[in-house]
Amino acid sequence: MSARAAAAETCASMLQDEPQLEKCALVDLAAAQFARDLPSLVLESPHEWVIYRGRDRLGLGSDETALVRRWTKRFPLEELLIRKVEPDAGSLFTTW
Repeated sequence: MSARAAAAETCASMLQDEPQLEKCALVDLAAAQFARDLPSLVLESPHEWVIYRGRDRLGLGSDETALVRRWTKRFPLEELLIRKVEPDAGSLFTTW
């Protein structure tokens, strides 16, 4: 099973739990926003890490751990999407 299919299955299983469904929706929105932003990010900030919550880009930097530490103080980890800015990054589906 692909990572995207596994994530979709996880989201489907969360339909009974509204707070979990909301978190899943935030990650889906974040993934879509990352895909839209990727062409400009590759040009402006290649090989950096970027973190999203929903449609909001929260941060960008070279240290993945620092981004996660900073933003998990404000938001649950399950609501965040972090990706490395690479030309082929749009084909990956990785969440924290």
